[in-house]
Amino acid sequence: MNNSSIIRGKIHHTMLHDVAWNFIQLGMHLERSTQLIRMLISKLTEINELHEYKVGEALEIQQWNILLDCAEARDMCRKFNNASPDRLLALEFLLLNPRFPRSVVYNLTHTLNFLGRINPTKLNHKGSLEFKVGKIINHYQYLEIEDIQNNMIPFLEESRKNIYQICDLIVDEYFRY
Repeated sequence: MNNSSIIRGKIHHTMLHDVAWNFIQLGMHLERSTQLIRMLISKLTEINELHEYKVGEALEIQQWNILLDCAEARDMCRKFNNASPDRLLALEFLLLNPRFPRSVVYNLTHTLNFLGRINPTKLNHKGSLEFKVGKIINHYQYLEIEDIQNNMIPFLEESRKNIYQICDLIVDEYFRY
């Protein structure tokens, strides 16, 4: 973990902020989104198994706190919501908060921003990579937790597929000859 922070610092503070740097940032935001979605799927599966054993709400809340700790989000979630996190508060914060740097929406929004920096001339052209990615990402910016709370794991699986689709579009546009 410490070495990745050093590498991230060197990338940010010693590289020119040009196309190569934008690609690195793009990859970091996509990877962060994917990792968080994987963590959420795993934790939701664990919590659903706990429900089968009827172990109680306290253990579930502890599991949400563990997840928030893993995402380095517990303190910010508490501060943002002015309450101890429960299932909905934790999910909403980690998925949909546009100002929290580890949330899925934050990272997807920045993915689109970095794509626009890589090729600003194509940003709004119908059929362009940026347009296609924007269509996928904008859906998340207007979601509310109530829209997805009853189908969370299928939603997360679909989100993971969408991120992989974005990755495939980027590879096709820039790296496949």
